[in-house]
Amino acid sequence: MQEALFLYLCIRISTTFGSSSDLRIYGGRDAQLGEFPYVVVLGHLHEDNNFELTCSCSALSPTWSLTAAHCMDSNEAKGVIAYGDIIPGQKFNVSKVLRVFPHPGYKSAGNAEEYETGNCYDIGLLRTNKIKIAQYGLLSAVDHTTITGHEVIVAGFGVTNGTKDFSGAIAANKTLQVFKGMISSCLEEDFLLCSRLCVSPTCKQPSLICGGDSGGPVIHASGIVGVNGYHNIECEYFTDDHSLAQGSSVVQAVSPVIDWLTNTINSHS
Repeated sequence: MQEALFLYLCIRISTTFGSSSDLRIYGGRDAQLGEFPYVVVLGHLHEDNNFELTCSCSALSPTWSLTAAHCMDSNEAKGVIAYGDIIPGQKFNVSKVLRVFPHPGYKSAGNAEEYETGNCYDIGLLRTNKIKIAQYGLLSAVDHTTITGHEVIVAGFGVTNGTKDFSGAIAANKTLQVFKGMISSCLEEDFLLCSRLCVSPTCKQPSLICGGDSGGPVIHASGIVGVNGYHNIECEYFTDDHSLAQGSSVVQAVSPVIDWLTNTINSHS
C-alpha cells in the first residue's frame, strides 16, 4: 500500500543559468513538445523543491522505468522520477522510486577504467509509484548484432555544449536533447564480449552523449535497442578533429537481457 500513500508533486525547476538558444548536445537538437514523453529523469528532490539530475531513463509502464545500472550506484537512485514534457520554468510531476533492480551481472566499478573495460551489464530497472504519461517506451527484441548501420535516435537530459560550464540540460534551462546516430561495430574486444553497441555520428556530424545522458534510450525503428552507457572521450575536450570512432557513444544493448527485463517486471509487479 506504499504506492497509495505517495502524493504526486508539481514543482518548478530551479534554473541557475540563463536561457540560450545555442545550448545543444553535440550535433543534437531540442526535442519537440510531446515527441518523447517516455524519456524521464532520475534524480533527487531537495527540501527547497530544487531538482538535481542523476541520470536519464525511459518509462516502460506506469510503474517501471529503464536506466543504466551505474546510475543506481548513487544513493540518489532511491529518489524520484521527474516526468512529463519537462521544460524549465514549467511544472512537472515526480514519482517516488520504490526499488532498484540492477542487472545481476553488473558489478559496481571502482574507477572509470574498470567500468569501461570490465562491466558487461550496465542496465537495470526502477520500480516506482505510478507515472502518468501519454506514451510509454517499447523495448525492442531485435537482435542487436543485426542492426549495424541502422539509424537511431539518442536521447538524454545531459550536459550541453553551449556554455563554458557545460551545464546539464535542466540547469541550463533546456528541455530533452536528442540526436541522430548510426549503430556501428565497437572496435574494442571488450565491447564485443559485453554485448555493447556503439553509436557513431552520421554524415561526419560530431555528436555524442555527455554526463547526465547515461541511462537514456537509444531508439530504433523497432523500439528501444539500448541504454546510454558512456562516451569514450570527455565532452569538454570534444572537437571536430576527433575521428568517428573516437567520438562514439557506448551503449548497453537490450536484446541480450530482454528475458531478464521481462521476468523482473513480471515477477515484481
